[in-house]
Amino acid sequence: KSVLISVNAEFDGQILHWHIKSGKCLHTITEKGNQLFCLDYFSDGSQFATAGRDRLVRVYDEATKRLVQTLQGGDLKETAGHSNRVFSLKYHPQQPHI
Repeated sequence: KSVLISVNAEFDGQILHWHIKSGKCLHTITEKGNQLFCLDYFSDGSQFATAGRDRLVRVYDEATKRLVQTLQGGDLKETAGHSNRVFSLKYHPQQPHI
């Protein structure tokens, strides 16, 4: 069933899914110890990703709300990656790449 939801990422590591009409929180995910700065959905709505203070990009399955992948920074010598907080992320519009 399709419902209109609002999703927000919080400074305390919480991702909240809200039902717009009722104003009720449908689901909460907590990234303990992380401060979230950004969240984006893949174009078909099947997955979403978050990032923030801990330098990790986490990919979640929208249907199950389960973490499916974690992308972490490299050492900037041998492997690429983030060496600091992640303030922005965006999915590619046609491919499931962040």
